[in-house]
Amino acid sequence: MTVYLEKFKVVFPGHRLDGNTLDFIIKNGKFDKIGKNLKPPKSSEIISKGYISPGWVDVGTHLTAPGHEERDTVTSLLNTAAAGGFTEIVTLPNTEPAIHDGSAIRSIIALAEGHTVTLHPLGAASIGSNSSTLVEMHDMKDAGAVGFSDGENSIIDEGKLYRTLQYAKGVDSLIVNQAKVNSLADNWQMNEGKVNVTLGLIGQPSLVEDIATARDLEVNKYASSKLLFHKLSSPEAIKSVAKASNINKVYSSVNYLNLVLNDEVLADFDSNFKVDPPLRSQPTLIKLVKLINSGKVDLIISDHCPLDQESKLVEFDQAKFGALGLQTFYPAINTYAREIDLATFVKCIAINARRLFNIPLPEFAEGELANITLFDPKQEFTLNHDTNKSKSQNSPFWEKPLQGRILGIFANGSYIDNN
Repeated sequence: MTVYLEKFKVVFPGHRLDGNTLDFIIKNGKFDKIGKNLKPPKSSEIISKGYISPGWVDVGTHLTAPGHEERDTVTSLLNTAAAGGFTEIVTLPNTEPAIHDGSAIRSIIALAEGHTVTLHPLGAASIGSNSSTLVEMHDMKDAGAVGFSDGENSIIDEGKLYRTLQYAKGVDSLIVNQAKVNSLADNWQMNEGKVNVTLGLIGQPSLVEDIATARDLEVNKYASSKLLFHKLSSPEAIKSVAKASNINKVYSSVNYLNLVLNDEVLADFDSNFKVDPPLRSQPTLIKLVKLINSGKVDLIISDHCPLDQESKLVEFDQAKFGALGLQTFYPAINTYAREIDLATFVKCIAINARRLFNIPLPEFAEGELANITLFDPKQEFTLNHDTNKSKSQNSPFWEKPLQGRILGIFANGSYIDNN
């Protein structure tokens, strides 16, 4: 199959082609020709005008199989990722049973084989992803684990975190952990501020992250390991990590929802806006966007979390945390957070993740396999029954028109067209 990309602008910070508007001829999944005013080959599919970047990588995608295939199978998850512009995903281990040994790692990789999107599993840090017994990291890394995390079960015990970081250092692996101090906000439902008082819901202050981040930074400094502070929503916590990164190997990620929505959307008690960390205030959102643009944040992530209707269509305080994110990731940012610099955006979703997890960075050169995302900020996208690739529907943007569309992806020698 041959695809002709006409007048696509390259967004690839640090690359010699960055900023150029070029034509691309991609044949059988490889760059055949790159240049200006190329002639389209006969019988080629022609796509005109848009943006091209290295294939996007989502970190911390929720994997629901095995255990909850009614929410998503591995195949439907990968199809959803492709529709969202992601050529690779790094998945959490909180399946049932948890991905906590080498055989589970090999099994999940095998289920994803042959798809255009590559699945990179994080192994659980502890047995069951919720115990004090650490996993065999050597065996799991040999099987294909790109890092370790207890995922939804944050490691809040300092001793366990220290042992986990020490063990991970021995296998040169990154630990992914969401910093929390649970005792400060039992049974919280949303952000602590003016809105939660009005709604009568228990709020979670950003202090939860500030204290936990300070604690975990000290633990990692002592362990001399590598730690990703996952899904931070506190500007102060992000600043702390950025400051410490000059000395230690520490990094941060931010959920895209914390860049595009504030806690005022919860006024109607729509549980699809109930996420962890919670949507913060508008002033906090503005600070987070500024931190993205200043380069203080390493990753922007979708926190894609498929949930069945029974988990969401209940009283707000009984609803589970989580929302779909892969397909609305780019359209929502392009609609509500246009202040984010495009080059910085691509760094946070295509370049930095590969650096952290030792995933090879694609090359834009003739003869090379194409690993790219094609997108258009001008076209509209609406997530609905016709466009949704997930088996779940728990999206805060369901049937809401957004500006920005994924045109398609190339990866692993194949092409998925979203037009």
